[in-house]
Amino acid sequence: MRNNSLFLIIFTSIVFSVSAQSSQFQSLGNLKSYQLTPNGLSLITSLGKAEVTVYSEGIIRIRIVKDDFTEPFSYAVIMKPQQLKPEFNETPEKLTLSTGLILVEINRAPLRFAFY
Repeated sequence: MRNNSLFLIIFTSIVFSVSAQSSQFQSLGNLKSYQLTPNGLSLITSLGKAEVTVYSEGIIRIRIVKDDFTEPFSYAVIMKPQQLKPEFNETPEKLTLSTGLILVEINRAPLRFAFY
């Protein structure tokens, strides 16, 4: 009986936490335009903006805002972007950016990022 009660408490906690997280999700909308930058991509969506910055073959940073970007700041990434030329490809459905170690697929509608 005690195990059933414990399971019920844990299960209820998980359900409520997942439900709370999903209610905070906001879509970026669809990709409207993009521009190649020296270290990645600058994206404009129907609901905001995003930047993809390649710092090294193994580090890619994504910044997302609703309005305009402020000066870049991160506790996690302290290095400066290296002078790499990531490989860029585009299809009607998605954009891809590859460093050799990491491949980023950016779906256009709705805008989504996938890392491989």
